[in-house]
This record gives sequence, C-alpha cells and structure tokens, in this order.
Amino acid sequence: MPTRRVLVTGGSGFIGTHLVEAVLDDGADLLNVDVQKPPLCNQRQHWCDLDLRDAKGIERTVAGYRPNVIFNLAAVADSRPAGDALLPNTQGLRNLAVASATLSSPPRLLHVSTQLVVKAGYAPKSVRDYAPYTEYGKSKAASEEILWNEAPDLDWTVLRPTNVWGPRHATFPASTWKYLNCRWYPLPSGLDPVRSYGYVTNVVGQMIAASKAEPAEVKRRIFYVASSLGSARLMSGLRGFARRVARRLRPRPIVKAASRTVLRRGVVNRRGRGVVNLIDVGSAGGLPGEWRHHAYRIRSLLNFEPLASGGTSGSVISVPAALWRASERRDFYVYRGDGSGNSLLRQNVDYVREHFEELRHRGPRELANTWFDRAEIVQTLQVETTTLDEVLKSLGGGVSYHFLKVDAQGADLAILQGAERFIREDCVGIQLEAFTIPLLQKAPLLEEIDVYLSARGLDRVRTEPPHGTFDSQHDVVYLRRGATPSPALDAIKAVYDLK
Repeated sequence: MPTRRVLVTGGSGFIGTHLVEAVLDDGADLLNVDVQKPPLCNQRQHWCDLDLRDAKGIERTVAGYRPNVIFNLAAVADSRPAGDALLPNTQGLRNLAVASATLSSPPRLLHVSTQLVVKAGYAPKSVRDYAPYTEYGKSKAASEEILWNEAPDLDWTVLRPTNVWGPRHATFPASTWKYLNCRWYPLPSGLDPVRSYGYVTNVVGQMIAASKAEPAEVKRRIFYVASSLGSARLMSGLRGFARRVARRLRPRPIVKAASRTVLRRGVVNRRGRGVVNLIDVGSAGGLPGEWRHHAYRIRSLLNFEPLASGGTSGSVISVPAALWRASERRDFYVYRGDGSGNSLLRQNVDYVREHFEELRHRGPRELANTWFDRAEIVQTLQVETTTLDEVLKSLGGGVSYHFLKVDAQGADLAILQGAERFIREDCVGIQLEAFTIPLLQKAPLLEEIDVYLSARGLDRVRTEPPHGTFDSQHDVVYLRRGATPSPALDAIKAVYDLK
C-alpha cells in the first residue's frame, strides 16, 4: 500500500504539533505549511514556510506534493481583529480548495472550524444555521460556507473543536492549571453546567479517524470534536490528574485571590523554583521548544535579538544587539520570509545553484523549490556588533549564567569566539543550530564547532535529526566535560532528557 501523503496547515500550533506527531507516528509522509517555525526541533524538517493567502504558492505546493489528505488548521484566532487580519481563515481555505480541485485525484480536505460558529444557548435549525460568537467565529462560519458553495466536488469534512486542552496549550497554564495548583476550581452553586472539553491527543485521534473513514460516513458532513462532560465531572477528573484534593469556592474570590498569588506555569522562575541562568541568542521566536515547557526551571533569562526592543521585566533582560566575535560595524541581511533566516552572513547562492540537482532531493521538496526566493535580500542594515563577554561585563557580573542557546543563522562560532571568558569560567552547556552544508557564506560547519568546543572542555551529547531546507541543520547540545554536579546541571539534563 502506498504511503499516505498528508499536508497539514497550521502544524506549528498547539493542536497542530500534536497532529504532526500523530501523523508521523502513523507512518505517513507529511508536510506542514505554516508561517511559524515549529517549536519542536524534530518537526522542523517537515516544515514549509508559506502563507495560505499566497494563492500561487499554495497552488505550487499542493501540485508538487500531491497530498491524499489535507488537514486545514491554519487560522488567526483573534476574537477582535483589525482590518483583513482574519483573511487566512477564509481566503486561505479558498486557496486550498481551489488548488485541491486542480489535482487529478483531489485529496480529502478536513477543515478545522470552531464551536464559536454557534453561540452558547442557540439551537441551530440546520448545519448551516449559524449564530457566530466573536469576529473569529464569524470568519469560521464564512469559511464553512465557502466549502458548501465553492467546493461541490471535493471530499470535505468540517470539524468543530470545542475546548481542547493538554501539553503545550498557550493559556491553560495561566487559567485552569493555576487553580488546580491552589486546589481550587470555580463552580456555580447548585448547578452542573455543561462545557465540552477534549484532551488534545484524543482530538487528534478523532481527526485522523475522520481522514480514514469511508466517504459515505464523513463527506460533506460536520462533526463537533470533544468529549461531553459536565463541569463537575470534568473537574473531578482534573483533580485526579493533578493528584490533589480540590474544593469548590465561589467564583468572585477565586479570581481575586488567584490573580494575586498564582504564577503561570510558563513564566520564568515560577514560585522562585528556577535554578538555571539562561542566555538566549536569536530569541525572535521566544524560548526554544525544550525550555518553553520548562520555563519554571529558569531563574534568570538574558535575551538577544538585533531587531527587537530592549528592556528588563522581572527575571528577564532583553538586549537589542547583534553578537559577534568582536565589536565592529557589519551588514545585517534581512531576507524574504518571516524573519527567521535573517543573518550577519549572506546566503551561499553560488553553492546552492551549483549543487541544486543533488540538494533538491534532501529535506522537504517545497523548501528546496522556494529556497532561491527566500534567499533574496530585501534589506541590508548596518548594525554595531558586540561580544557576549562585553555584554556580561557591562551587566556587572551579578548573575553567573549556566547555559547558552544560539540560533544565529551561521554566526554561531563567531558568537562563541566572542564568549571565551563565559565559556571558560561559567558555561555548563550550550545548544546550537549548526549547519552540515555551506548554506551561508563563511558559515562554519558542525564538525568545526565540535572541534572548537571540545578544545574548551565541552562535548556534544545530543544531536537532533536534520531539518530545514536541504536537511542542512541539526540542533545540537554540548555539556561541560566532568562538570561538577549541581541543581543547574540536573535541570539542564532534565530539559534535554540526558542521563
């Protein structure tokens, strides 16, 4: 049986990352189309940086990949957007449907909508009787109508998730979990209001089941995706999950007390439990995936991003600086795309052109086919570089940093060379995104970085699978050879699942 080819849009989000993981575990070939870089390193090799509003790009991608199944999760979920901010929810779906219809064997299209197309308390008279709640709900109702009116020949299914929860959720750590941490949950007295929830892996399993069902069971049909539970039964389950005894309180004092005393799980140094002082160079996408889910282990965070704004907030210091091996004035290249490829180095266009016939078979085909477009320089800025050692010196030495993460598009070794004092005196570990082919001019390759760090007492202890265009990059982790046992070292090993 031929391998299923699955295209996921929005695969870098909360539900999307879980869906990508499940599809790959199911043995399918996968392509994730998203404007956001996947937070999980092992999913980046399947990523294509593409906006659904780019009709020609979507047409090329669908025609080149020829999927059997498309899961459309990409969406802007803002409830009160401005202007055309919600166009990905409607025009993006229209572009997918048009591109799918041009294939000789059109894929099954599973469009992920929302429960907000029908407000609570309204009893729809038919599947097309909408009463949307919020502007987001209105845009999703409009997207469903696009399928009914403009895709008569496609095998499509609409899935309406309700309240989906689980690991990597963006807001639950700041809401439901914080109440559980205090052994609280709000419930109106004398009532058992029904609110449907679905654990994310269960929801993903339902989505995959719909993609494999017989057409007669799912074609041109709408399904709500959740497990229906009354709030009391849900909270009983959650308190068991939290291994705590929960108690009911009136809603009003909960909100006041919780807002004063409870910190979010994703916040740096939550409840003062942080033990690792972390330096994050190239922090445009936020904390790297491994640390994002262990932010409570971070005591102090020092961020660097050349085009960001600086400042201090609690335990976090942000520095709008470009790090290098020396303080000097250099060109900073802004490339076409989402900004993740911006660098102090030029793309190696001559090398790629010379070896393209060999390279284009490595990694996601769509990334290979769009590389020359994304390698176009749209702006060249003059920036003053500095060194990590100089910045740490200027901060006064009040904090000794343990771990350095660098995602600097080929400038990794130069940044390390400007951090000699830090590496020699304080550094316990380092995470880098290192290249294995010269995709950027004068960029050192992984082997050269290995030699440099080994000579300074750090050994490579973890290597992620290749990812990116032409499978050109690996995320790698180094630890201090013979490091003295400490809470910081234990935390670093826990984050990266090291023995």
